[in-house]
Amino acid sequence: MLQFMRASKFPKALLAFAAVSWVASAAAQTGASRYPDKPIRIIVPVGAGGSTDVITRIVTERLAAKLGQTIIVDNKPGAGGIVGTELAAKAAPDGYTLLMGYAAFALSPHLVKTVAYDPRTFVPISQVATQAIAIAAHPSFAPRTPREIVDWTKANPGKLNVGISTTGSSGHVAFEQLRLQTGLDAQGVIYKSAAANMTAVLSSEVPMSFVSVSGALPFQKSGQLRIVATLTDKRTPQTPNVPTFNESGVPGVSKLVSTGWTGLLAPPGTPKPIVDRVYAALVEVLAEPAIIAKLEVVGVNVLGSSPAEFAKEIEAESIEFKTVVERSGMKMR
Repeated sequence: MLQFMRASKFPKALLAFAAVSWVASAAAQTGASRYPDKPIRIIVPVGAGGSTDVITRIVTERLAAKLGQTIIVDNKPGAGGIVGTELAAKAAPDGYTLLMGYAAFALSPHLVKTVAYDPRTFVPISQVATQAIAIAAHPSFAPRTPREIVDWTKANPGKLNVGISTTGSSGHVAFEQLRLQTGLDAQGVIYKSAAANMTAVLSSEVPMSFVSVSGALPFQKSGQLRIVATLTDKRTPQTPNVPTFNESGVPGVSKLVSTGWTGLLAPPGTPKPIVDRVYAALVEVLAEPAIIAKLEVVGVNVLGSSPAEFAKEIEAESIEFKTVVERSGMKMR
């Protein structure tokens, strides 16, 4: 009787809330055990044809087979990845909408204070792959090394325009960090996509661009452009004859900035059993020799990190990118 009397004193609203919470929790567990029982949408916050989109389509073809469900790749480009990322942030946390993020994921919130998401609240699944960032030049551009490029800009202040693939991309951060560290006197020209940036340097609209090694390789092989140097601390397997910035006697960028990444995330609040299910299927896909070969052909390195490792990477990037933005005055363009 005493226990009943104490229980009866709880506000009815509180008891109702507890009951609803219990039902919701039970429903979530039931949903997770059946997951997935309908098609999954993966939002790609960049346009079709870029490296993030290509990686997504290579991986999801096999991931769909592993999960036993159709996966729809939904490109939602705009505002340095913000448009697509905000859509994912607002999606139901049930595993049926996921986000294939890229390097701008941790940067854009520092460029635009009004973004409707916090990257740290997303649920990381796995950092799928990384790719080296490089500087590529049109064959007509006279400077041949990073040192010659920096010296040329000092002798010709304000005359060099450098192509960048979208606001908040790895190339954007690398450009700003190099300006701070080397005195590179140049203006960044930001394009709407990696494809548009590549077209600009191929046509000599800009004499050089920050590009992914994967995007530049075919054009270097055809002689349409020249990869001057990679931003990585070591030469990449795809470009063994291309020196790094450090080798060329010019301070390079930090490790977090030297490579771009593609990674799968879930909206805030997505249950762990669902995340675990997707992660388990994804790492199986990334271990398949055929998938590894397809990704290596497009110049990316397979990673497949754990959710915890991916979370640490996002946190570290958020801290470093905030510093770069504050010191360089980077803005959304």
